[in-house]
Amino acid sequence: MRRPRFFLLLGVAAVLSAAGAQAATVITGATLIDGTGSPPIRDAVIVVDGRIIKAVGSRDRVTAPPDAKEIKASGKYVIPGLMDANVHLVLGSSIEFIVRYEDHYEDLIEEAAQVTLKNGVTTVFDSWGPLQPLINVRDRINRGETIGSRTFIAGNIVGLSGPFGRDFNAAAETTATRTLVRRINGLWEENTGPDLLWDTPDQVRREIRRYVSRGIDFLKYAASGHREENFLQFSPQAQQAIVDECHRAGIIAQTHTTSVESLRQALEAGVDMLQHGSVTGPTPIPDSTIELMLDKKVYCAVQPRTAKRLAIELEQADDAGLSRRAKERLQTWHDNEVRLIKAHVPLLLATDGGVMDPDATASMKPKLRTERPTELGEGHFLWFKAMVEKGMTPMDAIVSATRNIAAAYHKLDQLGTIQPGKVGDLVVLDADPLADVSNIRKISLVMKDGQVVDRDSLPARRVLTAPRDTQVVVVTELGDIEIEVDGKRAPNTAANFLKYVDGRFFDGGSFFRTVTLDNQPNDKTRIEVIQAGVNPGREKEEFPAIKLERTKDTAVWHVDGAVSMARNDPDSARASFFICVGDQPELDFGGSRNPDGQGFAAFGRVVRGMDVVRRIQKSQAKAQQLTPPIRIVRVMRKPLSPQESP
Repeated sequence: MRRPRFFLLLGVAAVLSAAGAQAATVITGATLIDGTGSPPIRDAVIVVDGRIIKAVGSRDRVTAPPDAKEIKASGKYVIPGLMDANVHLVLGSSIEFIVRYEDHYEDLIEEAAQVTLKNGVTTVFDSWGPLQPLINVRDRINRGETIGSRTFIAGNIVGLSGPFGRDFNAAAETTATRTLVRRINGLWEENTGPDLLWDTPDQVRREIRRYVSRGIDFLKYAASGHREENFLQFSPQAQQAIVDECHRAGIIAQTHTTSVESLRQALEAGVDMLQHGSVTGPTPIPDSTIELMLDKKVYCAVQPRTAKRLAIELEQADDAGLSRRAKERLQTWHDNEVRLIKAHVPLLLATDGGVMDPDATASMKPKLRTERPTELGEGHFLWFKAMVEKGMTPMDAIVSATRNIAAAYHKLDQLGTIQPGKVGDLVVLDADPLADVSNIRKISLVMKDGQVVDRDSLPARRVLTAPRDTQVVVVTELGDIEIEVDGKRAPNTAANFLKYVDGRFFDGGSFFRTVTLDNQPNDKTRIEVIQAGVNPGREKEEFPAIKLERTKDTAVWHVDGAVSMARNDPDSARASFFICVGDQPELDFGGSRNPDGQGFAAFGRVVRGMDVVRRIQKSQAKAQQLTPPIRIVRVMRKPLSPQESP
């Protein structure tokens, strides 16, 4: 068979309306719940000009600009864009997870930020994660180069280890190589890991000043540990040095606390905010400490369990034979939250959530997957349910998820309420959340920065959220390549590829072609890809050619790691596919690589094994033909059943 000339993925879809000069947008007819705690405004008019809210009020008080684009919202309800005061856009500490996605942390962060935005959370605060990848994605979102919730970052929890250390996975230090442990932990810890606990207050001050200069938005330090023992971490003097340096730099200081003494010491050090302040082991928060919270006007983020979830965890403690003290800790956690609500401590929505590794989720008992509060995209809805069950009013819950968080992070001048001069972040609901807080789920529209979000296209690059039956493993003689197939946006191309996978056409095939910047002397537009084909003995069995799904229609772009179909004419692709090495926009619709300008049909992306892809590209070749070709042992879907193992 003649090998076709060619020529990933899931680039950022056009998920917002075009930026730049545009007419104002006006939302009319809805009931406005503005986030301040004030009574709702019926038949409201909200005028958003560019990214800023210009006018808000009832129809008889606000006149829309004559050329404004109108969004009619009669019968609906508008609330501010929701916020989450504590997320982890990379969540996981197993060796398998951290290593599998080591080249894709930014993809995980971007995906998580899009999952939250899709579900009405327009702003998140990441309090533990790999700093540089977080900075990179945060800045791309801020520049408008990618879409996602507005993201503020702390990097490491000062005083705690990275994911392969004593605080998150101590076993990794003895089961993984020292080189790997140091490399991974270094991404998180930088100069703020457990070694800081040995330092004097002045030494701590110096290291905090250095870390703040890295570009963090706020700082979180560990007043207590992250292990079962929950030891106190820093001395009161060291805590004071940390807080002082944050305030000197104009950012807030918050703490990780898990005991009554760590909570009290953090308050006395002058922190601005507490994370999971209701978690105090089996010992209830003393009344004097609650009074101190109120006196100092410190905001407290809480991660409540719904009544159903609490019952499940208590039952699980019984089944696991845990001690009476373990059950007391769960009950005290709940009781503390009820008391904080009654005392009117300013509380914040916080999930401590991330997008879970599907393998970790699959290993859970089914009951423990029920109403799991730390799942991004779902956890904030459960937070509302849990807090109302514990006695908070729906109005106070909305304020805690919007205005209070903005105030706690010193962003209230820009965010948190729907008022003139604020950024145009809001959520339109189909039903009244004050009548039933579960109506928070009934999202009709999300607006961020004054632009309507195309929620259906999110997340644009699926890694952890990809359906499990669309994960494909290509086993080659140089190593495994794991591909995520996007059957939602490129259904026909994906189905065609999976048909060849299920028919085992690629078993015994090969990667036969490498295209590098140095072996295209006659091409004005140069690309970098590797190309694979089926077992030569099965070429005569190939299915009919498929119609071209253009990238302008699928929004599955040819970015680094994208998987796409080789072709000659637009509707001539059969089985041969290629993988992009680096971003290749000239392979998209309108690109110049193919003279017809129709581009190629990307349908997936590599989520693991780009190192193998690059080794294949650099293998010995004559012109563009690999010599010898790199043999494909097997191509199969995940997860594997035992009899399918290669």
